[in-house]
Amino acid sequence: MPHTTHPTPRRLAATTLARMAESFPDLHPAGPKSGSKTNPNTDPIPHNYPPRDAALATAITRTATRRWLTITYLLDRVSKKPTATMEPTLQGILIAAAAQLLFLDRSPTHAVVNDSVNLARKLVRPGAAPLTNAILRRLTTLIQTTTTTPTDQPWHPAPDLLPLDTGTLQLAPDTLPDNADLPNFLAIATSHPAPLITRWLNTYGRIRTTQIALHGTRTPPTIIALEPDYDITTNENLTPHNLPNHALWTGRKNQLAPFLDAHPDRRVQDPAAALAVRATEHLRPRLILDYCAGKGTKTLQAAALHRDATVLCTDTDPTRLTALQRAVNNNPRITALPLPELEKHLAALPPHQKPDLLILDVPCSNTAVLARRPEARYRFNPTTLNALTTLQQKILTRTLPLLAPNAHLLYSTCSLEPEENQQQTHHLTQHLTQHQNLTLLSDSQTTPTGQNQSHQDGAYHALLQLPSP
Repeated sequence: MPHTTHPTPRRLAATTLARMAESFPDLHPAGPKSGSKTNPNTDPIPHNYPPRDAALATAITRTATRRWLTITYLLDRVSKKPTATMEPTLQGILIAAAAQLLFLDRSPTHAVVNDSVNLARKLVRPGAAPLTNAILRRLTTLIQTTTTTPTDQPWHPAPDLLPLDTGTLQLAPDTLPDNADLPNFLAIATSHPAPLITRWLNTYGRIRTTQIALHGTRTPPTIIALEPDYDITTNENLTPHNLPNHALWTGRKNQLAPFLDAHPDRRVQDPAAALAVRATEHLRPRLILDYCAGKGTKTLQAAALHRDATVLCTDTDPTRLTALQRAVNNNPRITALPLPELEKHLAALPPHQKPDLLILDVPCSNTAVLARRPEARYRFNPTTLNALTTLQQKILTRTLPLLAPNAHLLYSTCSLEPEENQQQTHHLTQHLTQHQNLTLLSDSQTTPTGQNQSHQDGAYHALLQLPSP
């Protein structure tokens, strides 16, 4: 049998980031995927790739994606040529190396630099090797010391302090932009586009915006929602979250699926995302429709909360639908159907038998979950926002006729933007013409906060009710 030599994790990360550099800022979910064939921004992790190497390649790629603007800004400080004008392969090598030197403290400097120089020589051209060496050596001169920040002294905006997951990186004086210009400073220090920072400043103010941007730099934990009577202390793979019935998963990735499958109420779900379905706790629905079900997280939560209800769910994407069907397969009260089949079934029902609770977790900009979806921050712009709000209204228009009279609508997003949240709710209550206006019963906007055991994403939800016929 011929011997197969796998690419090193640094090479795998660099080639993935090179592809991302070609399409930046239009990035897809970050990180090389095991066996991935559909994501144009990633190289698949080879079969039988060593787990530790896979973890390193993934860490480099995800860190680079989360801190792309920071990394390229600092590389530009020490290079005579802007990073974005270099060959994509060279960009990938430099960005991967900088991610390790700045943010992954277990990567020895000499190993990172030497491997990157060799990659530049092999993958770009011989002349790229000394250029890579010079840029990375100069980059290391900007790094002073790494310090762990005490919990009572959080990171604060300063031109020589870079926020890390668990501390700060002390840089040379005036390395970052002047923090008096907060939009530009936060854009570079936390790697969020300045127009997005400016939007948040106008909506949430300086303190909250700084907290939101800082939250987007952190590596989020995997949070599990558990059945109410589960004893977390009996499982070494779980660490309690600050909120009841939630825990952090600290075990191996391949152990997670069997743990979730052992009980129908278990699911990977951030506490903020759980707030939407919990807003329906006082209702007694008979038939629930989850129209944009995705991976089925809210579907499973709704079935666990409303144990006398039947749940129908669907998703327009065939791959997600297959995953959805697999996720809900163990629950006899949940049925996942292709959209045409589901709509045909509902159209044949008399009005009083149609769904009396509709869950719409609509596609959105993801700006409330940028720690988990870091690539989404770079795609955000007025054009994409307008396209999303238009799509959301189309989904609302299409689904309202599927409901029973007096049915409830739970509208939710993982966005911080008023256009996707409060303004859509206002449209439902004030500007419908084909269908009568809905009544707003409650709504809630949360912003990202906390870390580790206190980590919580942001989210928005609104509970509305259709009028009588």
